[in-house]
Amino acid sequence: MIQRKQTLYWFIDFFLLGLTFFTVSTPEQFQWIQVAPSLFFDTLLGVGLFFDVVLIFLFKRRILQLKLNHFHLGLKLLWAVYVLLEIFYGQMRMDLHYPLLVLPILGFGLSFAAQRGIQKDEALIRSVDRIR
Repeated sequence: MIQRKQTLYWFIDFFLLGLTFFTVSTPEQFQWIQVAPSLFFDTLLGVGLFFDVVLIFLFKRRILQLKLNHFHLGLKLLWAVYVLLEIFYGQMRMDLHYPLLVLPILGFGLSFAAQRGIQKDEALIRSVDRIR
């Protein structure tokens, strides 16, 4: 399970999503506060964390991993769009909520890299099956 690079990508994504719950309120005091602006945001964050854990443990079922990771990527895009809309049309301040936008984009890149890794694994398995 841990030998696959996809697992490492999802673990790093899980760590980044966990960090999203907290941000530094003032740089000189280093106080950690919860920054989730709404119930919708909390739900997206919780579902994203859940999918990271589930995807890590579905290492034997690559096709299901591919399908769930597509949904996971869609959630991350929805999350980024939601944060952008809150920044431009809501009352979110960009300076305090910058991690809310950057960390999902980094996580999207990691999930996309994991997607590519699963596709390569599946292509390798199919090519070996063809040789038999």
